[in-house]
Amino acid sequence: LPGGRTIEPLGRQYATGPGAFGLAISPGGKFAVTADGGPDRYSLTIVDMTDDPWRLQRLEAKRKNDKKDPGDDDDWRSVFLGLAWENDSNLFASEGNSGRVRQVAVPSGRLLGLFELNDGKWKDSYAADIAYDPDRKLLYVADQANFRVAVFSTRTRKALSSVKVGRLPFKMALSPDRKRLYVTNLGMFEYKPIPGLAKDTVAAASLPFPAFGFPSAE
Repeated sequence: LPGGRTIEPLGRQYATGPGAFGLAISPGGKFAVTADGGPDRYSLTIVDMTDDPWRLQRLEAKRKNDKKDPGDDDDWRSVFLGLAWENDSNLFASEGNSGRVRQVAVPSGRLLGLFELNDGKWKDSYAADIAYDPDRKLLYVADQANFRVAVFSTRTRKALSSVKVGRLPFKMALSPDRKRLYVTNLGMFEYKPIPGLAKDTVAAASLPFPAFGFPSAE
């Protein structure tokens, strides 16, 4: 600045992974975590706030060209914005395109379990935001691809129900008494496949341009 003056930064700064899209603080205030959405480098950044200065640890998913390790059942490739703490040592994190939510131990990153949205009639799910009810042990997961909220028991990791919501559910929040779940929806359109269209003829049968004008009744 003129006169040789400098501006000191307010507070402390800690570098996360690229594309920090989600943030959550553990119930006891011991840890903070960010969901780092890339590009091409997905991770969870764990901030240990129990010491001064704070310590950072990054749990990195496998990259696009990384080969799966033989005997490793956990082919973790991505994260999205959804984060929720069960307690100070147990974290739920949505994976996005895999259609899964992973449950990991903190700070080790050890996999505790997986919640699968692609089950039964539900396919091509995209795990987005999540909300957790610690009293009833219920995990709510927004499925952006199927415009729904899936409900899981964290005791059994099994799906209990599925509720259709608006187009492209994005963020969720439980009311303080946990009797209501609020969902924001960002989408305008709901695209559906043409009945009877075979997968091997999609390219030839599809239009390379929008079929109808916008805005229009169609």
